[in-house]
Amino acid sequence: MENKPFIFCIDEQLKEKLEQKCKLLKVEKCKDHTVYIFENKLEAVDMEFSLDDRMKMVFTNKMTF
Repeated sequence: MENKPFIFCIDEQLKEKLEQKCKLLKVEKCKDHTVYIFENKLEAVDMEFSLDDRMKMVFTNKMTF
């Protein structure tokens, strides 16, 4: 599986959960969202995150969007 070193997330509650597991690298302000960019330190499927939570995350190898 390809390495995806970053996770993007715009959900405030999910951001708080992710902060317990991953390092917050950058916060980007967009038009109507704040995008939180984390270092991806999660196992392939982290059991603490529901499928619904994982659907709100974007796993990427680029830090810019």
